Amino acid sequence: MTKWAWMVTAVMMLAACNSRPSLQPQSGGKPFEVLLVNDSDSVVFRQLSRPVDGLPQPEPAFDISAVNLSEVPRVAQTARNIVVVEVDEQRFTRSHIRYEKNRYARPQLIVYVQSPTTFQLNMFLQRGGGETLRNLFAGAELNREVRQLGQRHLLKASRTVRQMFGFDIWVSTELSSMKKGVDFVWFSNNTLTGMKNICVFSCPASADKFASADSVLKANIKGETDAMWMKTVAKSMTRKQTLKQGRHVTTEVGLWEMEGDAMGGPLVMRYWTEGSRDFFVIAFVYAPESRKRNLLKAVEASLYTIRK
Repeated sequence: MTKWAWMVTAVMMLAACNSRPSLQPQSGGKPFEVLLVNDSDSVVFRQLSRPVDGLPQPEPAFDISAVNLSEVPRVAQTARNIVVVEVDEQRFTRSHIRYEKNRYARPQLIVYVQSPTTFQLNMFLQRGGGETLRNLFAGAELNREVRQLGQRHLLKASRTVRQMFGFDIWVSTELSSMKKGVDFVWFSNNTLTGMKNICVFSCPASADKFASADSVLKANIKGETDAMWMKTVAKSMTRKQTLKQGRHVTTEVGLWEMEGDAMGGPLVMRYWTEGSRDFFVIAFVYAPESRKRNLLKAVEASLYTIRK
């Protein structure tokens, strides 16, 4: 199973694992913040702080606050994401990961990383355990964003996409600015800082998806003059997953840039083919003045709400 296919599976598991009542307090912290407990040798810290794929500048996967168990105040138990490292030869015979959801607050994910020795823990994390750990928290954050979109999304966006392309998508109410073209629609918060965007379009099916996408983007997303237009940076793209959900759906993560200008940033693109046409949904941000991880992840969540 690929990295991102596993993450989507984790999202479904986390959404289903909900046996506790809903009387807990609201969890604290910002998206992608993790409270790391008892990581005395920083082996887990190194895994959680690895750079995120597809961003123009290195940004860690998570923002980490590392503490010892004795230093954890009661209020910290309500953190949204917690990792507890337990190294004990008497208790554990192998390295493994277990998790629980909503123990002290809601929504909350607590992951226990357990191992007999620090050496074995380090090897376990390097051989796939670290990726599993990152995927668990990335999946939890994605699930939270999708839940929020389910509770509050732009109805005009859902109606427009349904009418134009025959499927539904949840778009944040922030993205209230809309531009329509031929088989193309673009939703944006239309701000000068932290600009979030989603565009949906279709075109004749082609083997070269990037060329097709660039052709549509050139026609619909221009800069200050017609000599400037948005395009994907094909060499930056990494294929994250291919899913079968009645059709092949491919996800690419990478960069976009403005031809003839210095503008650019990260994007996530999903596409699939139905009959004689290709369908694309692209989430992208423009935030030259700030970090981009949380902005992109927030708008990316819409791509996982697509339903026929």
